[in-house]
Amino acid sequence: MYCRWALPAGCFSSVTHLYVMSAIFMNFSADMAAGILMASLLMVAAWSDVRSFRIPNAVSLGGALIGIIISGFQHGVHGVLLAAAGWAVGLTALMPLYFLRAMGAGDVKLLAMTGAFLGFPSVLGAIASTLIAGGVFALSVSALRGKLSETVDNVSVFAFRTMMPGKGNTLAQVVSETPVSGHLPYAVPILAGTMTWWVLQLV
Repeated sequence: MYCRWALPAGCFSSVTHLYVMSAIFMNFSADMAAGILMASLLMVAAWSDVRSFRIPNAVSLGGALIGIIISGFQHGVHGVLLAAAGWAVGLTALMPLYFLRAMGAGDVKLLAMTGAFLGFPSVLGAIASTLIAGGVFALSVSALRGKLSETVDNVSVFAFRTMMPGKGNTLAQVVSETPVSGHLPYAVPILAGTMTWWVLQLV
């Protein structure tokens, strides 16, 4: 499969062709082919995030649209509603972390894309798995950067000030005063967590 990483639209076209080939020529089930397409989009997103800390909208938003369309072909209007609900749940799940500056908008939209493919309520398992993978990933990267103690201290201070009532401890102020230990390509744990959950559903 030819895919120029510098052109997300070319990658998007390639993984869409992969879905068609998987379903028709490899005799995969529609759900299996959709899972392969989702994995391919997540790998494109992870690659882009690692290289530039950016996730193209062509992948996250375009992929979500494809996921909803595929679900509609498979299950009709009911499938479209479940896919749309999965997208909405995936979008809102990471919003708190976005407002806490723990991740970017692209990460939020990417998890929403997985929700469009998995539908509701399957997306809930992927969210839980992603959060676990994200925690392990963040601690591992912090350790490699020599900032593990700094990260733990920041989390501890944030949790303490958030839970302690008092003047000057509003959430907005706590967030603004809590230092950020560094950017992370969160598409990597989204890929790992989502695909781990998806594979477990096949076992």
